[in-house]
Amino acid sequence: MGKQSPWMNTRVPSAPEGELFPASVERDFRVCRIQNQLVRVWGAEGRRVSSEVIAALRPVTKVLRSELPYALMPDFHPADYGVVGSVIPSEELIVPALIGSDAGCGVSAHRLGRIVLPDPSELQALYEAIAHRVPAGSNEHRTRPREASDLPLWARLASLPFAKKFELSKLERQFGTLGGGNHFIELGQDENDELWLMVHTGSRFLGGLLARHYGKKTLVLGSDEALAFMRDQEVVLDYAAESRRAIARAVLALFPSVLHQQPKLEESINLVHNFVSFESHEGRSIAVHRKGACRAREGELGIIPGSMGTSSFIVRGRGSSESYASSSHGAGRVLARGQAFRTLRPNDLQRDMKGIIWSGSDKLRDESPRAYKDIHHVMKAQRDLVGQVHTLRPLLSVKGE
Repeated sequence: MGKQSPWMNTRVPSAPEGELFPASVERDFRVCRIQNQLVRVWGAEGRRVSSEVIAALRPVTKVLRSELPYALMPDFHPADYGVVGSVIPSEELIVPALIGSDAGCGVSAHRLGRIVLPDPSELQALYEAIAHRVPAGSNEHRTRPREASDLPLWARLASLPFAKKFELSKLERQFGTLGGGNHFIELGQDENDELWLMVHTGSRFLGGLLARHYGKKTLVLGSDEALAFMRDQEVVLDYAAESRRAIARAVLALFPSVLHQQPKLEESINLVHNFVSFESHEGRSIAVHRKGACRAREGELGIIPGSMGTSSFIVRGRGSSESYASSSHGAGRVLARGQAFRTLRPNDLQRDMKGIIWSGSDKLRDESPRAYKDIHHVMKAQRDLVGQVHTLRPLLSVKGE
């Protein structure tokens, strides 16, 4: 092991796997070891991390053993491979599989200023117009959106070695579409009565192509294949970011006809939470894998959405070195989707969404606030990572089913 940071608790190496110990009285995270890999953990409850999280991280530690500690954000929960809400550093390797099959997934937020607050009937009309205008779930556009025809992005997509012609056609049809799961379009109101539009979606089919192409390879930093992955990933990230912008433009274009108002776009944030980047931390140049985690550099504005029906937050990063300048990307699940359908009642979701315009469909029971951690607890657990700038109360939520 290299030189250890002063907050590494010396009792941890001999402790049972996953048992948590305070890092320092001055810090909000605790530390544990999983397969002899040191892990910093924010927001964990109890004396140890769950057996499911331990089981999800063990395969990762076998592939990527790092002298620098892993970091788990307070929304962490197990995934098929690794842990959502994880930040994993390496001085030697890139492991594309660590970011999953939706590289580039992220959230954009757009401050619309002080427009007249729509009444419930107007919000309902806006919901229906958005649902008609923006394909969601498995739906796609019939062709590439006309307003996106001139983007340089299409030539870059055609240069990807793993995207065949028929797959490029699908990517064109999926551009500016929402997808399903926890992806959403939401209209919220902040504490100053200003409206914000949020869009959460990713790279759709393209992220899966990237993941399939690189599989579970380990790429040596500086190698031709590692550099090729970073170039390919950049195209995927740009596709996802441009897609979010296209959705936001499509929604804002509906305001004059539906709400008889033209919002003034006063501020926009477009943040990604599934990606690998080259960064410098603790005096070392490293590859940082963020899987369901946002970058939160000093002064950097970010977005941390709550679950459907709960508050979301515009935040400002504190540049914490312990988290590799990262924060949570949301609330984080406590119930897997199947478990949510088995245990939650339809009436619970209806009650939780009272006062919010949404589809009303029981198919979204797995997106119930009860299937997620309490966003206020998550925010409290990362006070050293981000500061709250705005709190957004949801008015309208569009999701794919």
